[in-house]
Amino acid sequence: MVFRRAVPLSSKIFAVLAAVLGTAAFLVVQAERERYAALRPAVGPPVTVVVARAAMARGTVLAAAGLDTREVPRAFVPPAAVSSFEAVAGKVLAADLAAGDVLTRTRLVESRAGPLAGLVPGGMRAVVLAAPVPSGLRSGDRVDVLATFGGEGRVYTETVGIALEVLRVLAPSGSIGGASGDRAPTLVVLSTPDVAEQLATASAFATVQIAVVGPQEGAVPAASPVSG
Repeated sequence: MVFRRAVPLSSKIFAVLAAVLGTAAFLVVQAERERYAALRPAVGPPVTVVVARAAMARGTVLAAAGLDTREVPRAFVPPAAVSSFEAVAGKVLAADLAAGDVLTRTRLVESRAGPLAGLVPGGMRAVVLAAPVPSGLRSGDRVDVLATFGGEGRVYTETVGIALEVLRVLAPSGSIGGASGDRAPTLVVLSTPDVAEQLATASAFATVQIAVVGPQEGAVPAASPVSG
């Protein structure tokens, strides 16, 4: 005689629930597919676009290692979106990118401009300064430039640049415009042509110091000429 073990009621309930949930999941997925298929004519087919893998600052030279691709419905693709790495390799960013941002041609520097020139808006100048550079200063910070003139008992200090944007902070070995072997720290700041002249005079005839401007003063103009 063969005895059959009765299946517990709880197992039967779990089996029924599993079947119900599986069917429900299938129906939900199927409904989403149908909904997407219905929306596809409105949003268009997927288009491949290039996006930033991580945040990038303007002035960054683009390389494939820092980029990725993503498929986006055509209706949501920004104008002038870039679709391949080859189209932007070696080009320079004209504006900051956040991680995941779609790269567009409007965010690229004109091909004839270099990495530094691409950061300089029309009517402005990039000026090289040899001055003590505080540890931690970086591109995007703002500084006041102070020039101390005179000697023999008559010494005075003038502010020759106000809240100038720092474009580059160069290591001593990367000094620009100095004599061979010059190890002075160097930074590149953005200024108006008038302020650029005052900075050049200060560099030639004065001791130049910089004062770092706090973020709460970010609304200060990038360059403000100060009369001597």
